[in-house]
Amino acid sequence: MKKMLIICSLVLVLMIVNIGNSKTIDSSYEVGTWPEFCKAAITYTFDDGCANQFAIALPMFDEFGFKMTLFTVTDWVRENWPNLKDASYNGYEVASHTISHPSLNSINKEKQEIELKLSQTAIDANIPKCK
Repeated sequence: MKKMLIICSLVLVLMIVNIGNSKTIDSSYEVGTWPEFCKAAITYTFDDGCANQFAIALPMFDEFGFKMTLFTVTDWVRENWPNLKDASYNGYEVASHTISHPSLNSINKEKQEIELKLSQTAIDANIPKCK
């Protein structure tokens, strides 16, 4: 768990540094962020449900008007269901990332299905569907 917290913190620091390096472009120029100015989508995803996602990442994403998907390990977020519910109401996607975060290739198919299905069941029970 400590290793995961360190990894999540490192990713967040890298994101903050990258945002701090953004530059403004003179209005006479146009920046093509995708080849030939094609439209593109960027998806931000966070895994596991680390506490700093709620304290640091969500407010930062709100500030810049970005949304993310929170892939949630349901056994790890028991006290954070209210935060996940608030995030969902605010347009963030809450998605399944298993119950206990096993290495799926190390468990049999039956256990994989249990991990995935029960995780989604917990999310469905705690996060209301969009109307």
